[in-house]
Amino acid sequence: MKIMKPIFMLLFAIIMISCSDDDSTDTTDPMGEESPGNMDQPSDEMNDDSSSIIDMWEVTSINATGTSTVEISGQTIQTDFVGEGIDLNYTVNFTEQPNEVTSDGDYNIELTTTVAGQSITETIPGILFIDSGNWVIDGDQITITSSDNDMLESTGTITTLNETSLVIEITDTEFVIEQQGIETTATVSAAVSLERL
Repeated sequence: MKIMKPIFMLLFAIIMISCSDDDSTDTTDPMGEESPGNMDQPSDEMNDDSSSIIDMWEVTSINATGTSTVEISGQTIQTDFVGEGIDLNYTVNFTEQPNEVTSDGDYNIELTTTVAGQSITETIPGILFIDSGNWVIDGDQITITSSDNDMLESTGTITTLNETSLVIEITDTEFVIEQQGIETTATVSAAVSLERL
């Protein structure tokens, strides 16, 4: 169970990044098809049209996969994990002038970890994404700065943004978490899907 705690902290970091990243210029939906609501604009025009993200969004899925490595007493332990959001009741609201984001609600994470061929699945409470902060869009990247801590910034890539859907992804992001003298290094890929309310 001591290994689970760093993984839980890692998922907290993933979720903070995932849902605090909410804008993209990629105009292709996951099926590779263009929909009438997708924005088909060059990046420089996207910077001027960030208003398309302004609205209330409902989180419809959270998915994360990754591998973590922990060194304990000179031994290296590798853990693979898969996290899926369940019992989703979570909204994110983007406003402009000023560019602020707020979130509300709750959810759970069904977390499956595999160590040395043994898998454990458990449901853990999700932690709120950044409660409030400021957002900035640069091309297909969005950066959220926490209003509680100017040093806490999260950045992600939006792969879909249209009249109804928003998908934010982080790919192969490396985290280092140190807790109780144990250092955990993890590589994570995650995606958060939202629908406009």
